[in-house]
Amino acid sequence: KIPNPYSAYDIETGKWFYHEDVIKKVRGEFESSPPRKVIVIHGFIGSGKTSTLLRIADEPGMLGANYIPIYIDTGDALALTASAAFLFFYNTIKDSLGLWGYQIDKPNYSFSPGISLEELKVFLDIVGKKLAGHTVLLIIDDFERIQQSTDTKTLEVFQELFKFLIDDTGFRLILAGKGDIFKPARASDMNDLLKGAFQIELGMFLERKKIEKMIVEPVKKHVKYDPEAIKEIVRLTGRNLYCQQLLCHYLVEYLNEKRLPLCFGAEVQQAVYKAIIDKREDFEYFWNHLSYERKIVMAALADDNLMKKRGRYYFFDESPLLD
Repeated sequence: KIPNPYSAYDIETGKWFYHEDVIKKVRGEFESSPPRKVIVIHGFIGSGKTSTLLRIADEPGMLGANYIPIYIDTGDALALTASAAFLFFYNTIKDSLGLWGYQIDKPNYSFSPGISLEELKVFLDIVGKKLAGHTVLLIIDDFERIQQSTDTKTLEVFQELFKFLIDDTGFRLILAGKGDIFKPARASDMNDLLKGAFQIELGMFLERKKIEKMIVEPVKKHVKYDPEAIKEIVRLTGRNLYCQQLLCHYLVEYLNEKRLPLCFGAEVQQAVYKAIIDKREDFEYFWNHLSYERKIVMAALADDNLMKKRGRYYFFDESPLLD
């Protein structure tokens, strides 16, 4: 049986789909002299940004023994008022520290409907003092949502929060977002605040060789890929790491069912079919992040009657949709 290293139930923290070189850069910058306090990571959907950030959060030893990484997704928080958003930050940080075995005494706050920036600062100050000797790393994903907030006051208090964290030596920040997160018109104050940040650009896609290595390397002792099968996987998933991992998961699952050590185009087609009929929540993300053209191709691959009538050649080489 082929061990399946691709997790279909925990896509973003899959074993192979992250940027090891980015993690090395992050560690090097935080350990520089003087140490870097803020790192900004740009990365579009499918570039491996979030999977890399979650990898750091799940395995703190990747940065060093003294780091306590905490992942914060701003998505839900920014739909709230500033005080409710800070309560979200408070709960996320407190709960994450609890998972790592660090219990922080609950401050005497009302917690309804939220907490103030000053109350959050008091809590963070308690965290810093209790964990002296450690470095608390706050990983804030989708940072551009903060920049694009229509609430000027909310933007201003977030700027004050980041200034507080940068000035405190016990904290480090990774701010990540899609594209250039410093572009929004009202970002000038934040730009001034983060002038010393080290920036890492992931680009829209990984290099082709890296993508192919992610397909082949995890199962190289068990599966021999036909070169055309690799190209087909890359073409169908559009180098989106989430889509690629889910498809590879089903590919290994199919190879195990048929007890096959070889992968050709026909096996990829069966993996596509398994992904298409997936009823779980993961599949909705998978499908929504495919381009329109790839949806057409993958749907065709899953339709046996259409495939028999037209043939695979039509969809991959003749279809005007793929020009």
